[in-house]
Amino acid sequence: MQSVDTPTNERCFLCENKKIRNHCEVCDKPLCSRCVESIDDDVFFYAPNKTEFLSEHHFCPMCFDEKAAPVIAKYDELLARAKQVIYLPKTYRTFVPVLKAAKQTVSVEGCEGKDEAILKLGFLAAMQEFNAIVKAELVCTKTRNHGYQKSIWSGVALPAQISQERLELEEYREEVYRRGY
Repeated sequence: MQSVDTPTNERCFLCENKKIRNHCEVCDKPLCSRCVESIDDDVFFYAPNKTEFLSEHHFCPMCFDEKAAPVIAKYDELLARAKQVIYLPKTYRTFVPVLKAAKQTVSVEGCEGKDEAILKLGFLAAMQEFNAIVKAELVCTKTRNHGYQKSIWSGVALPAQISQERLELEEYREEVYRRGY
């Protein structure tokens, strides 16, 4: 139960305030607006299914520390790994040392920028424990709405586990070959 519009005799169980606006969605204890810990909808922005991480939005401080804080920490760790995912487009010319590849491609739609699409693809790869997205294809669609234009990005990629050291070596060899040293 999120909001209570009718006056009740309940008090906030933390500060004893009479103005109850919310209840903890885990333990159902009454909370005033100052004591409630809430999670915004954009906290899990890059997650494909936000309810997979957390379905509740309002917590008492104890339930927040017990239930929500570990989930948010796990999401932040996945996001940090997603930022480290190597992006290799379909037009990448050098040999890619793939150790293991996913069986199916991942795709994203409706992104507002190219970087957002790449990061969402990287997040999906990090969720599957991969460190790269290879054979990536990004497509930009422009939509016009009465004189103003907006770009919407979508993308498809194959998550893979690659040898980063061998990739750097191959890039160095390619550079030396092109220069003619």
